[in-house]
Amino acid sequence: MIQERALPKFDTASVQISKETGLLLYEDMVLGRFFEDKCAEMYYRGKMFGFVHLYNGQEAVSSGVIKAMRPGEDFVSSTYRDHVHALSAGVPAKKSWQNYSVKPQVVVKAVVARCTCFLPNIVC
Repeated sequence: MIQERALPKFDTASVQISKETGLLLYEDMVLGRFFEDKCAEMYYRGKMFGFVHLYNGQEAVSSGVIKAMRPGEDFVSSTYRDHVHALSAGVPAKKSWQNYSVKPQVVVKAVVARCTCFLPNIVC
């Protein structure tokens, strides 16, 4: 039988976050939620084709991980629901939206093909 591992102790009182950083993270999460809500709306209106895998409820994951990356040292590889990751990494919403067109688009620091984003060397 596999023994369950205990979670490491984490002292939340020792974590300091500035108001500016908190607002930046919140703004990023709200952008991700609005973007995904718009995707759902357009899908239900028949303006998008294929499958839509929404990221609603998971915005904090993208915001926290992408914003904590160290430029030039950390990289993210995502194969599923990666549109919000692109937004968090600085790809403009309008460019990320182009991902839903039929043909692949080249966007700022990213190559976006249907359902997959590739973000080489994003500096957050």
